[in-house]
Amino acid sequence: MGGHDLHMHNHSDEESEVGFYDKVLMSRLMEFLAPHRLIFILALLMMLIQAALTTVTPYLQKVAIDDYILKPNEPGSFNGLTLIARVMFGMGVVNAFISGIRNYTLARLGQHVIRDI
Repeated sequence: MGGHDLHMHNHSDEESEVGFYDKVLMSRLMEFLAPHRLIFILALLMMLIQAALTTVTPYLQKVAIDDYILKPNEPGSFNGLTLIARVMFGMGVVNAFISGIRNYTLARLGQHVIRDI
C-alpha cells in the first residue's frame, strides 16, 4: 500500500505482559466491590448452587437409564422413571430461577461498580 509497511499485531489477553492474574488490578477491583459485598456474595452463592445443580443432572440421567430404562420389566420401573423425570423438571425450574437471580445480581453489581468508578 503505497510503499508503507503495514504491521498487524494480533495481541490477545493470553499474550499480555501482565499475565493471567494481576494482583494490583485485582486489589483495585476488590476496592470497588467492597461496598457491594452482599450483592457479590449472593451472586457467588447463586453460581455455586447452579454449578451443583448442573452436576446432579448427568447422575440422574445415569440412574434413569441404568435402573429404569434398561430394566423396563421390573416392578416400579415406570414409577421410578416418572419420579426422576419430575425431579429433573423441578431442577430445571429451580435452575432457571437461580439463573435469573444470578443474572440480576451480577448486572446490579456491575452497574453499581461502574457508577462508583
